[in-house]
Amino acid sequence: MKETEQLEQLKKNILSLSMSMIDAPLR
Repeated sequence: MKETEQLEQLKKNILSLSMSMIDAPLR
């Protein structure tokens, strides 16, 4: 796996994580 691919995956993980953290209190 290339470093850039790992970075993209990491970004997606952080994004979804922050989204769920923002979503949780609103529900």
